[in-house]
Amino acid sequence: MKTAQKILDNYKKTIRSDFILDGILIVFIWHNEATWSVETVSKNIEKYLGYEDELFLNNILSYSSLIHPDDLNRVIEEVSDASSRKLMSFNHEPYRVLTKSNNYIWVKDSTTIIYDENNNITHFIGNVISINDEIEKNLQYQKRLEEQTAELQTIFDTTKDGIAITDLESNFQKVNKAYTKITGLSDEELLKTSCFNLTHPDDVTSTIDKMVLLFKEGHVDNYEKRCLINGKTIVVSISATILPDGNRMLISMKDITRLKTFEEHAKLASMGEMIGNIAHQWRQPLSVITTMASGIQLKKELGMLNENTLDESMDTIAEQANYLSHTIDDFRNFIRNSDEEMPLDIKTTLLKTLSLVSAVLKNHDITVIQNIEDTITIIGHENELIQAFINIINNARDAVEENISNKDDKFIFITTKATDNGVIIEIKDNGGGIPQNIINKIFEPYFTTKHQSIGTGIGLSMTYKILTEHHNGKIEVHNEEYQYNGKNYKGACFTMMFRNNVS
Repeated sequence: MKTAQKILDNYKKTIRSDFILDGILIVFIWHNEATWSVETVSKNIEKYLGYEDELFLNNILSYSSLIHPDDLNRVIEEVSDASSRKLMSFNHEPYRVLTKSNNYIWVKDSTTIIYDENNNITHFIGNVISINDEIEKNLQYQKRLEEQTAELQTIFDTTKDGIAITDLESNFQKVNKAYTKITGLSDEELLKTSCFNLTHPDDVTSTIDKMVLLFKEGHVDNYEKRCLINGKTIVVSISATILPDGNRMLISMKDITRLKTFEEHAKLASMGEMIGNIAHQWRQPLSVITTMASGIQLKKELGMLNENTLDESMDTIAEQANYLSHTIDDFRNFIRNSDEEMPLDIKTTLLKTLSLVSAVLKNHDITVIQNIEDTITIIGHENELIQAFINIINNARDAVEENISNKDDKFIFITTKATDNGVIIEIKDNGGGIPQNIINKIFEPYFTTKHQSIGTGIGLSMTYKILTEHHNGKIEVHNEEYQYNGKNYKGACFTMMFRNNVS
């Protein structure tokens, strides 16, 4: 008890000092009893609550009588909880107390608990501060909020992306300057119509489907559609989000008409390259078939043709014809322009890709080192994914051809690695790597280091889009130094990550 009393005496001396008088804390010492009668209170109570300290010291007022009736039970429960857990101190949630002018003000209260030598609670020491002192901070927060709102308005007005706010029927309520520039319509014209009304008739059904998904998921990202405005067709990429009020949509729109034109050109170029791949693959089997047919004819003329020789030759011709048929199927599947998503096995898709490019790689004396074992099944577009893989392999092929002499080894390594919820694909070469000053730009549209007659720069940009937007994957690139068969090599390493999205 002497120890507790000594602590209390020290607190009382401090509480009644002028130091506390000039401070913003009102300090109380309450008895541990039902009404929390005040034993000592700092002199500044009159400054903040209006009461003379004698009212408490003479038991005319108790602290509990000042607490707002709606807050009192909660405050009592907080005290009981802290007491039962034998805490040394605790913080109350903000509550209201009555001032002498008969107004309630919000306060914060940090309370220390005093125990006697038997570990019984004797007193509570409360450090109370008026929450009104935080009003200035709230004003500062409000000012900052207004500044941030102004910043957002500036972004809204100056960004190159078209931004619009619409109601749930896509009627325009607010648009930025970029939106008017992309559409060619004025603010007044846009505010009299809707985003849906600007949609090309052939894309109306798919747009309705996306709106249904938007209302279900709350957002739609990178949806491509055509807009028909005053007889002119533009292709746009749209992302939309339901705003927190639940009654409006935020729409972000990019004009990708030029990009789509380049993509179509790139697809035609890819198709031409694929025909070249098929031609390379057909040379050997056609040569075998021609040789076999000529041999049969010659042996017949010389009277040397027997049944066994004929059967063997026909089997070989049939085998080579089946191979030709298989390559035609691969080519047909590749060029088929289907929007239908389907389950795809990553390993199978990679192997199909290699079957399409193997002849060209072999013709360039490039050895492919495969470690394609780990795999997953994803939902996606097989022809798009094959195109993405071909773009990366072609990039590796070009790097090797440009930087490795014909007398040196030329390698492309393709590896798959399982992860906890997906698979990682690595495609790397020994072409020396990508210069550091451009490695961060190679996925940008139209960026290319090749001569204009050779490439458009759209290949790796398309690859990035196919993997990230259409298949929810990731792709990164870095230069890597490594060893193979005891020799040191350096090249670009493309790393692709896919997650299993088949439920």
